[in-house]
Amino acid sequence: MFGDIFPGGHGFTDVYNLVEHAAYEMKPNELLLMDNFGLQDAMSAIEIMDERMDSGTRPPDTTFNPSTLLLPQEVLWILDRTFAAEMTWHSGSSLAQSVLTIQHMHHIQKLHPDVLPRRKSSSWDRRPEHVGLVLRAGVLAFVKCIDLAWRELSKNNVHDGEDWHSEKFEVSLCEAVASATVVDSLDEALAWLRKEHRYISMSPQPTQGEQDLLLWYTLLVQRLELRRALLLALSRNLPSEGEELRVIVHDAETQLDLIRQSPPPPEPTADSPASVAIDPHIYRHLTVLMPVKIIPLFDQLTAWHWLQCLLSGLSDIGHLSSCERLLSWQTYARINAWTFETPQRSPFLRSLLMTAFMSGTMVLGRFQSPWLVDHYLAEVARVPQATLVHLHESGMLSMVSQNGISSASFLQNFENDVIVCLRDYYYSFFSNRPRQRRKLSNLLVKMHRLHAQAADVVDHAPAVEGMVFALQLLRLSAISEVVTTGFELQLYSREEDPFVIWHAIYVLELKQDLLRDLLKHLYMLEDSENISALESATSELEFTTGLQAAMKGNFFLVRLLNLARPQDPERLKQNVERRYKWAFHRDYANIKLEDEAKPDLDFYAIAPEHNVTGPSLLHEAEKQFDSAFIRNLIDICTSNSGFLRVAQTHQNPVRWEVKLDRWFQRITGFSVQAAKP
Repeated sequence: MFGDIFPGGHGFTDVYNLVEHAAYEMKPNELLLMDNFGLQDAMSAIEIMDERMDSGTRPPDTTFNPSTLLLPQEVLWILDRTFAAEMTWHSGSSLAQSVLTIQHMHHIQKLHPDVLPRRKSSSWDRRPEHVGLVLRAGVLAFVKCIDLAWRELSKNNVHDGEDWHSEKFEVSLCEAVASATVVDSLDEALAWLRKEHRYISMSPQPTQGEQDLLLWYTLLVQRLELRRALLLALSRNLPSEGEELRVIVHDAETQLDLIRQSPPPPEPTADSPASVAIDPHIYRHLTVLMPVKIIPLFDQLTAWHWLQCLLSGLSDIGHLSSCERLLSWQTYARINAWTFETPQRSPFLRSLLMTAFMSGTMVLGRFQSPWLVDHYLAEVARVPQATLVHLHESGMLSMVSQNGISSASFLQNFENDVIVCLRDYYYSFFSNRPRQRRKLSNLLVKMHRLHAQAADVVDHAPAVEGMVFALQLLRLSAISEVVTTGFELQLYSREEDPFVIWHAIYVLELKQDLLRDLLKHLYMLEDSENISALESATSELEFTTGLQAAMKGNFFLVRLLNLARPQDPERLKQNVERRYKWAFHRDYANIKLEDEAKPDLDFYAIAPEHNVTGPSLLHEAEKQFDSAFIRNLIDICTSNSGFLRVAQTHQNPVRWEVKLDRWFQRITGFSVQAAKP
């Protein structure tokens, strides 16, 4: 009945006779072993036609010999590709897809001059030192740089599997080799290259080959100097050695500029031993749990760009390590987060920023955690340092302590909560954007409780009113970040956009009102250092005003283009409660102070923005985008304002072309429709 039905069809080849003949001389229970071909390779050879599981196998690779002598331009090309592999890893790829594809890193011990086979080369410029000194030093330093970066990433500031891949595939990254030892090997290689360069330069009439060799040796010196500087930079302890880091990074940037202005090494030919120095299929020889997708390494121009951004980020961290102004950290953190697609947002740099800012209970490596509270309150609202301690000593806290808790315990709990909120708020900007949104959302209840507790304190001690302003400003800033980040992550549907945009406008308006009150408070203080707080509050108000104007323009634009269909009120309520879980947390019931920033559908229904209709939408959208002057948003605001201004000159209807650009709708064009007869 089933004789003519064969599972999978009839496209199979019977290989029984082939296997029987090949194993004819083998006895039962015997196992055939081959060099570089183990059980993992044998299992991978069995494919089940599933791309997620099949990696396949290939015959043992016998073409790569790490001790093969190389031309200087071949060594140069391999060293350049080590930088490309390193930057590919920093971009988020796994080690097996990037670093481990460099074949020589698996054979560093075989590259030692004492181990290299002593044989004469058929080519006068294939010197043993090219491999035993220069290439070995460059590859060893490359692997050590990966080890140092891996150690920083493994501090759990960023998340394995989410920001980076920690799996080493049981390959050593020279963990036991001291950085100083690697630097010594680089210095030895550099000394040899410079000596040979001087020797060849002394020739009265150098041949073309000698002139080429001088060029390659010069370029090799640049690569090794760059690698040496990068290794020293990654070896710095932050934030205590921030100044040294800046000096080293400056040297590295100088070398990188020279390299980018110099001619690149030629691509190795098919018969060159350097052509097999990179194996994208290296995972077949590694201990892997799942097949690894093959990806190309960065091209060299992209690699140099990423390295330039890495060095720029390290330089910024060096400057910030000696910066004791929290608002400067906040400004940098915001810009860093809002330009999240750049290489300067690499997981390594974000982790290093967290380490430099706060590690354990130490802030900037030299202050205990209460320093955070004192300086934040002082910088934002000129609240004198140790104000909470003075309130406790004066007995004022005893009137606001709750549930029988002593004033000392209340002070300690309050201070600890502020520390946690400030730490996590700053840390969130160095997380990836989805995790930043989750972190800030989880902080909002605690921030509101702190605001309520501070308000109770101020009722009995009006002199510290600035503390309420500072804590409320922190929470409103966090809320606006949560809402706007949702646009970047495309969390909202078209139907939800109008309400979400309106709520962002509302929160920004609350923040504007608060900043105006803060400015009034600051003007009343007689403080010689008050100018810094005034400038910060004024800048924040200007920024918030510009952002709100752009958001209003976005609201009118969404309505103008009919991008959202009207929603059933009950359905809208359910969506709001789902999107704004942070605002409907049950813990708010235990806090007496009302949350003004909570989404309010009734208030939304009577919002004045709804009164703008018809042709006025076009004019108001243009007006709002014109007044939004935020530097990073100038492009989108100018573009939208220009399109809207031109559209008003046409009598006939227009058909808009739009796309979502980060937080706002960007108009990309429009066409004028023919008038209806």
